[in-house]
Amino acid sequence: MAARGPWHWERLLARPRSQASLDVRVAEAPTGWVWESSVMVEGQAVPVSVEGGPGGMAVRTAAPAAAHEAAVQAAAWRFATGSGDHAAAAFFPRAAADPVLQPLASRWWGIRPLRDASPWVALARLILGQQVSVASHRTLVNRLLTEWGTPLKTPTGAVVYAWPAPERLAGAAVEALAAGGIPQRPAATLQVAARWAAAGGLGGVSRDPEGVKRQLEALPGVGPWTAAGAALFGWGEDDAVMASDLVLAKAAAALTGPGERLSARALEQWLAPHRPRRAWVCYLLWHLRLPPVGSTGEGAPGTPRALGTAKEGDACGQWW
Repeated sequence: MAARGPWHWERLLARPRSQASLDVRVAEAPTGWVWESSVMVEGQAVPVSVEGGPGGMAVRTAAPAAAHEAAVQAAAWRFATGSGDHAAAAFFPRAAADPVLQPLASRWWGIRPLRDASPWVALARLILGQQVSVASHRTLVNRLLTEWGTPLKTPTGAVVYAWPAPERLAGAAVEALAAGGIPQRPAATLQVAARWAAAGGLGGVSRDPEGVKRQLEALPGVGPWTAAGAALFGWGEDDAVMASDLVLAKAAAALTGPGERLSARALEQWLAPHRPRRAWVCYLLWHLRLPPVGSTGEGAPGTPRALGTAKEGDACGQWW
């Protein structure tokens, strides 16, 4: 599948390589890097292997022949190719012309917000990422996947885990989730969200995404940060902003120089000129302290080089 507009496969994998959760595997291959995970096709998790290069990506799926094309399109959506190509083509030249964003945009030229397998997966992952470190979040994700997820074999033979459906967690007692290593508070929030999702709460995303976000914010233990993250990573809203995110606030302050961090209101004001693609700016900000991948010159990717390894405390954001 061809990728139009700014595109850089190795940079796209910088965050997944640093996260190392059981639902995604990034491995070195003779021709580059292979990303392996699952996509949702008609409510079923389908394992996929994706190998990228300068012009796009090749997708292999374990789906039946009738569902193969749908799985390929779902994988393309996760990497914001296809319909996302227009957003990339519009975003990067504008970011490169911004004196504040230009160094970051040049360094990470060609990345795109990497989306989750489904709105439910994004929501569940975010709940486990509330007010914890990146390392702790990864531990909680892997505990949940080990205890409640489904192991899948990808076309290369690797094993990745699909997230449990909301129906399964909706029927689980909070004590059962806690027994699997999930602390009481996120376990309770996860159960509430699972029951809401199992009852069709996410079914209105295509018709009324703003209404779904409001419903999410009203759930006990959720709130605006989680709802905005679900919009960004769960259904690909290009203008979603997690305004209270601490790492975003610190990254924006580091670029603009007003102090230790920006308030949520100040961050939204600073991002306002970047509508309707504020989420893309946020994704750049989450990469601020990650080691660079490749070199750039006047906005064009240069010769890729090996990606360094970030320290635990350097990872930006909770899971993205």
